[in-house]
Amino acid sequence: MSSYGYIAVDPRGGETRGTLEVADQNEAVRRIKEMGLFPTRILEEPAKIVRSRRPMSSLAARETNRSVLDMSFGAKITPGQLAVLTRQLATLIEAGMPLLRSLRILGEQAETRALTEAGPH
Repeated sequence: MSSYGYIAVDPRGGETRGTLEVADQNEAVRRIKEMGLFPTRILEEPAKIVRSRRPMSSLAARETNRSVLDMSFGAKITPGQLAVLTRQLATLIEAGMPLLRSLRILGEQAETRALTEAGPH
């Protein structure tokens, strides 16, 4: 068993960090997903994850997420909507769907104008 450090995003868009004792990186990814998180970084040396931590209050993190989303898309997309969108995109790509086709499909199915406009045209 090895120790893996991870950084993941929860469904509300908040960052979570932690460590796991698992056999390999694939097992770490599976366990993180079981916790309802979306892994963004996994390292076999958890000390690097801990050392790279930049303290930020949850309020500051939410404000940063909002401002990045506002700048990126020109319209308000909530962190929750972005989390759902990225999870759906990851599922389509894992199933072998090409990236542009996946983005077009998600754009057609989007329930908000902001998400529809964010996709490829």
